[in-house]
Order: sequence, then structure tokens, then C-alpha cells
Amino acid sequence: MDTQSGNNNEATFNELSSVVPQFAQMLAEAMHADRCAIFAYAEDQQSTIALFRYGYDDVIREAHSWTNRFNPAEIPAEAHILQTKQPLMRSTEEDFAQVPLVNTGQERREGRLTDLVVPLIWEERVQGVAYVWRTHDPAPYSSFEIQTAMDLGQLVAMTVVFSRQYESERVQRQRLDTLLNVASIASSGQRLDDVLQVLAGAVRSSTGADVCSLYVLDQHGRDVIAAYEDGLQPDEVNVFIASQQISVYDIPVEVRLHRTLEPEVIHDFDTDLASCSPLRKYALDTGIAEILVLPITWQQRVTGFIYCWYRSDEKRFSQRSIEMAEGIARQAGGVVTRARLEETIHRQTVESEALLRIGQAVLTSDRLEPVLDEISGALYDLVPFDYCYVGTLTADEGNIQVIREWGTNYNSIVNSLIPVNASLSGTAIRERKLISTGHLTQDPRAWQRIPTPSPLQAIS
Repeated sequence: MDTQSGNNNEATFNELSSVVPQFAQMLAEAMHADRCAIFAYAEDQQSTIALFRYGYDDVIREAHSWTNRFNPAEIPAEAHILQTKQPLMRSTEEDFAQVPLVNTGQERREGRLTDLVVPLIWEERVQGVAYVWRTHDPAPYSSFEIQTAMDLGQLVAMTVVFSRQYESERVQRQRLDTLLNVASIASSGQRLDDVLQVLAGAVRSSTGADVCSLYVLDQHGRDVIAAYEDGLQPDEVNVFIASQQISVYDIPVEVRLHRTLEPEVIHDFDTDLASCSPLRKYALDTGIAEILVLPITWQQRVTGFIYCWYRSDEKRFSQRSIEMAEGIARQAGGVVTRARLEETIHRQTVESEALLRIGQAVLTSDRLEPVLDEISGALYDLVPFDYCYVGTLTADEGNIQVIREWGTNYNSIVNSLIPVNASLSGTAIRERKLISTGHLTQDPRAWQRIPTPSPLQAIS
């Protein structure tokens, strides 16, 4: 049974629990029986969503429960009911041999007994069954009693159907409210990080999943540049972080979704996830049954992916919940695309303003320092930094002499000579391209005389 249906069924159980126990008592009393158990089915008849008992001796067996563990077709008596839609009475050994009890020890434990299995029918469909037991005086039920049970059973069936319909309408209203809220947030102009965090939570809520992780790709659709999650437990955080380091091209399901642009529910994690994927290992180790993977798209382009899963191996995604998540994923695609467009426009504006400031400084200043200060300011607007220096090549072109610096550093390096053949700055000059590293002190190309301890970690 899927989880969204499971959540709905649990809510339906709560609705039924205020009414159906009274029917169980009425059935037992009207039939002069010792006890009664009513099982309400899910709409697809594949599981039992509620069990209500009357007349049992111990507290545990008397308690009502919500359960999805039993498929009615696997219970001999209920399989008979589903096929014939007629009541079934068992009172002799031959009866119980022909349609045996699931609990085979019950007859031995309680001695001779008689039961009547009553179909709960509404609109020509079995909505559940009622078991009515006689143990103290196990006489067979009369035809009048059986008809009485059928009439009461129809009332119970009506109650089950109306409760399911009420809950279904409530869920539909909730889904509509969620989509309207998502659309409002997506168009609100809030920071991209804030919006995507909310959308991750909305996907999790709409699917009923335990975890939702949302990954935004770079403009080439290859690598993750931002990630958001909702529902992770502390021991799952490392899985989330490590998953961001894997290229799309190494993840089979993401390669497929780039082509199909359709969501998938995956079960074969060995095949669908990267061999080095921490999520693959986690899913296999913890027994996750399935993972919902959705592409975040905009105008036929994939801008990211959403992963959702349940920690329980009994829960499944419904088609309705997948469609709901698709709608939110499309909103996320629009948000990412608009944010990128705004970022491009902003960057172009900043670049134009920076060039204008630098040009004005060159025209109005007769010294180099003000021009360099404008350049550093323009760089900071484009790429915020903690420290920056400018150097010039020495006459022999063997060193870079630092002539000015900005930002925070433990020790000034102005007038220091940085060797061209043994530094990142020199590598950039020799190769005539941008050099970037995220681990400055560990990069063998870096200048070995960087003042230590140095607060600098990444450099370009």
C-alpha cells in the first residue's frame, strides 16, 4: 500500500473509530453473539485499514487498530466473500475444514464455535467484512438473523465509504492549498535558498515521505551547486553531503531523466544509482524499498533533481502523490531559472558599473593606487573575497613583486617576491588562464612562503 493512501487510511480510521465500534456492539447483541470483529478495507480491497472489536476478554484484543498488513484475498473466508458477495456461516468441523480459520489454534483453544462472516456491501462492492462469533452457545444462525446482519452490514459499509470520501476530499483540498502556497512562495521574490528550502518541505509533505532532498545543477546540467533537505536525521546528513559530489553522468537514473523528463520510482539501487553513491549503500543497508526521483525542469531543460524516500519498507508512493510532487518540481524549475536570469542581469550590471568606475579612475587619477583600489572594489563586487593582492613582474620575469593588498591577512606581503615557477600566481601567468583551488595550503603549486598560520583556504 502506498504511503499517501496509508496516511489517508489512518485518518479514515480515526473517522470510523467514533461510529463503527457501536455497530460492532449492535451486531453482536442483535445476533445473540458473544463477540464481533469488523474489518474495513481500503478502496482497492488490497488491505485492511481498520479493525474494530467488541466482546473480547483481554484489553489488547479488544483494542481497535489501524493496520495495512493483511490482504483480504489471502484470508480464505474473505476471499470467499469477495468472490460471492454472500454471507458465510461456519459451525461444523466440515465447514471449518472447507474454509479454514487463519488462526488454526483458535478452534483447539476455544472448543466448538460458530461464526458468521458478513460482507459489508455498498454500491455492489465489498467494503469490508464482519465476523460474528458464538462460543458459549454455538448454535447456527437463523436466516432471519443472517438477513439482520446483512442489513446492519450495509449501514457499516455506507459509513466506511462516506468516511473515505470525506477524507479524500479533505486531502484534495489540502493538496490544492499546498500548490497555491507553493506558487505564492515561488513568485514572492524571496531569496532562492529560502524558496527552495520551502519547496523541499512541500514535496516531503505532499508525498508523505520521511525525507526529501533537492539538488540544483550548474548551468551545464552536470554538477550539483546547491542542495536542500527536509526530514534528514543526524546519521543521514553525511549521505546527503557526499551525494552532492557525484556527477549526473555517473548516476544512471539521472541520465535517463535528462532524456525522459519524467519522474521515476526506483527499486534496483545497484542499477539505478552510481556504484560509488553513498545513497545507494545507505538504501541497501537500511532496507529502503523505493526512492522517488523527480527531475526539476523548465522548458524541457533539467535544472536539478528531487529525491524522496520512506524509511519503512512497507510504504509506497501513490500516483497522486507523485503528480503532486511533479507540480512542485515544475515550480522549482521556474524559480531556479528566474534566479539565474536575475543573477545574469545583476552580474552584467555590476560588471558595467565596475568598468565605468575603473575607467573614471584611470581618467581622473595621476597615481596607480586609486586605480588599483577601484579594481579591487570591482573584483569584490563580482567575487567577494577576504584577501586580495596585486603584483607586477620583475624585469627578469622570474618573480612577481606584490605592490598592493586588501583585506585581512596575518602578515603583510607587500614588496615580497613570489617566484613565477613556484606559485599559483606564476602558474596563472605561465598558463595564461584562471587558476582556482579550494585547498591552498595543500596545493603543491602554491607559494611555500605563504605567511603561516594563514586564514586563506581557497584562492583564484
